[in-house]
Amino acid sequence: GNSQNGTPGHRLGAEMVVRLVDQRGDPVAGATINFASTESGAVAEPNRAVTDAEGVARTAWRLGYGIGSQSLAATVAGAEIPAANFTAAAASQSPKYVTGGGPGMCVVYADGVLRCGLPPTLGAANPAWAAVGGTMRFNEVVLVDDTAIGMKGCAIAESGRIWCFTLGVDGTVTGLAELAGSYPMLHGMSGSGVATHVPAYCALSAVGEAMCWGRNDKFQFGFIPSDGVVVPSPTPINTTERFTMIEIGWEGGCALTAVGEVWCWGRNRQGQTGQLPPTTTTIPARVSTPTRFSRIAMGDWDDTACGVAITGGLWCWGLGTGMRGTDVTTPIGRVPVA
Repeated sequence: GNSQNGTPGHRLGAEMVVRLVDQRGDPVAGATINFASTESGAVAEPNRAVTDAEGVARTAWRLGYGIGSQSLAATVAGAEIPAANFTAAAASQSPKYVTGGGPGMCVVYADGVLRCGLPPTLGAANPAWAAVGGTMRFNEVVLVDDTAIGMKGCAIAESGRIWCFTLGVDGTVTGLAELAGSYPMLHGMSGSGVATHVPAYCALSAVGEAMCWGRNDKFQFGFIPSDGVVVPSPTPINTTERFTMIEIGWEGGCALTAVGEVWCWGRNRQGQTGQLPPTTTTIPARVSTPTRFSRIAMGDWDDTACGVAITGGLWCWGLGTGMRGTDVTTPIGRVPVA
């Protein structure tokens, strides 16, 4: 088990094995071997083992949090015998896209490999953290938090095609399938979903055209919905505007233009689309404000939209509970306020 390579916070693939012998080279059974590392976060599982009839004791080594060389010492309890020292090289790949929630997460690494699973938990079994899609390489991934039935995710392959899947509560990816249909290469993907509802996803083409798929029963995609009908593949939303960022919420969406204007659509009970409530905004409409934004975000449940102004500061509109440092339940309304 010596001289392995591994990832910080994860178990090494092979056990650490020591053999205790006496001066004649015969095995010593029944001796207690202690395993310990000085690296922060490192764990030997178990940290104490008794030698068997062959004088052998074993442990699994979960590396600590550091990058570089790590060490694990095996010592004989109650005996002044020099330690047997194991070393391992810990290295992390460089992630370029990360998404997650409860309980799982997915990462697209710099080499395009997509891995999904559960974060490491000290003292628990090795987390599932498996590559997704075989030899395929990806640019982006988005997970929708839904612990009841498994998290739903979609990823954009380097080929430009969309692949969607389920990440189970055990960290296992199932149901990976390509979305059918003809659609351009997409980027800037956003997703949203709650409880047992089908998730909704949106992304942008290279020229800024907004395209969405999934749940559309509340005008999430800016075109006429049909209850119970799922849009199976990326479809352009009903606007000629072009965008640099798009955010999809539980029952609506907002997008940002190159000049910092925000356009929203969908459920509008609290003015979160920037229009007079309580009607639904059936097609994208511009939020009426002189403020221009560099980023936008939407809440899944709280009927609130927010933007970071180009000149600085955070502005919100819609319900806005707690947005101004209090638990005020009076809606902010359709006009963004600082």
